Amino acid sequence: LSAGGGGLFGNVALNKVSCTSSRYFLSIETSKYYTGKAVVLSEVNPYTLKRGTDVDYVETMYAILSPRFLDYYTERFADTVKTYDMSGIALRDLGSVLSSDKKRTEMINRQEALDITKNSFKTLQNTGKKLLVHSGNAYSFAYTTDIVDAPLGSSKFFITDETIPFYEMVIHGYIHYTGSELNLIQCADRNDLLLDLIETGAAPRYVMSWENSDNIKYTGLNNMYSVQYELWDDEAENYYAEISKALKDVVNVPMVQHEILDNSVRKVTYANGMILYINRGSEDALVDGITIPAKWYRKGGLQ
Repeated sequence: LSAGGGGLFGNVALNKVSCTSSRYFLSIETSKYYTGKAVVLSEVNPYTLKRGTDVDYVETMYAILSPRFLDYYTERFADTVKTYDMSGIALRDLGSVLSSDKKRTEMINRQEALDITKNSFKTLQNTGKKLLVHSGNAYSFAYTTDIVDAPLGSSKFFITDETIPFYEMVIHGYIHYTGSELNLIQCADRNDLLLDLIETGAAPRYVMSWENSDNIKYTGLNNMYSVQYELWDDEAENYYAEISKALKDVVNVPMVQHEILDNSVRKVTYANGMILYINRGSEDALVDGITIPAKWYRKGGLQ
């Protein structure tokens, strides 16, 4: 992997503990509601689009670890992971889950939980491994080299007029990032996904398996319903090639400006003078003397 420019990251969840774990004291180590009930949740039900509680299948349920135990588990994990021959650690929830503990005695508020979380990041950083976070909040930026599940769009509610990649403007050039897995996104026009990545400066991301994804249908990984490699290898190869062509000159360059022009064109400017024009319209557009084909992009500025 290293010879090819890649790296192996071990994936770990420190805040969400699977309810199938036999080495976890749920009643003691879980965050509490004001009522004293333990915070136990489940993944979003794809049929109802609601997040369940403690009435769902046990393999999809998880408990939220109390911040008072986070340092303990982080230190134990850090001591172990140092011995593993891998380049980094993928933190599945440390950069996105920040939970208080409303236990009647020894309550921990979210600000205190934030301080504990930052200390956990420092502990993991001291292992010498690179840190990758999922959906990284701002407090994780100082410690991470990579972010996956970065927010590349908006809710698209009717009240929303436009989508501005502010998050990406903050971190581009400093932290590498991707959005959600492209093979798990439902989209009428797959070309729109490609333009989203080019506009936001994000790398493509897929999750794949060699075996048929039917084999994980009745497991806690049943959200990965379309991950078989042979279904997606052609698209993934094409996407990686096109995005590399579009963004290769700005990989480590800050994004300094994002404009939405009158003719459905997005103009993205980088600190080195490079400009990307993304045409979201159904007709060709002329901007700054450059013709941008419908539903496509062009590069301008210093190249």
